[in-house]
Amino acid sequence: MARRTKQDAEETRKHILDAAEQCFRDTGIYRTTLQMIAMKVGCTRGAIYWHFREKNDLFKQVIERTPLLLFTEIEGVLIRSESVMALRHCLLREIECVKRNNHLRNIIEMTIFRRGNPDEVNDHDVLMEDKMNKVFVVIDSVFSEAQKKGMIHADISTKILSSMIFYVFMGALRSIVMTPGDTLLYRYSQSALDFAFDVVIGNKAVCDEK
Repeated sequence: MARRTKQDAEETRKHILDAAEQCFRDTGIYRTTLQMIAMKVGCTRGAIYWHFREKNDLFKQVIERTPLLLFTEIEGVLIRSESVMALRHCLLREIECVKRNNHLRNIIEMTIFRRGNPDEVNDHDVLMEDKMNKVFVVIDSVFSEAQKKGMIHADISTKILSSMIFYVFMGALRSIVMTPGDTLLYRYSQSALDFAFDVVIGNKAVCDEK
């Protein structure tokens, strides 16, 4: 029997990660078994155990190979005390990245929109409530500071403005994740987020539109 090379082992590991990602997305994290993944790859469960200690370890590495940069990028906007426009570009850029990256769409779908049993995956910090709450906090902090500086002219509470941006963004994200091939919906999602930001900064042409 020919000896397996390092390249062969890496290729097998990649196939396992790809198959696991699909299974976790389609079947759910909790319901996916190593046997399902092995059948999809065309290998034995022993081959999976050679690369990964257990299902949770495999799931963790599926997540880690396609990091969700949104959380670090949006926190960077706050740390650098950047403007509402920087926040706008950050969220629009994230939508574009998700549109282009199939792995990223899968990760977002399985960890944000189709989570499994919370007790099973909690150790890997893939329950997104805290992180998504931080996104809202950052948006509101940026808006509060901008309002103090007179950069936001709309006479509305920043909590309401932040909620509008947050939920428009999440809706756009969900649309792109669930229907990635719908180019028209993608353009509408971008336009909706742009419009919401125009409302936030008090763009008179938008706010006075009937």
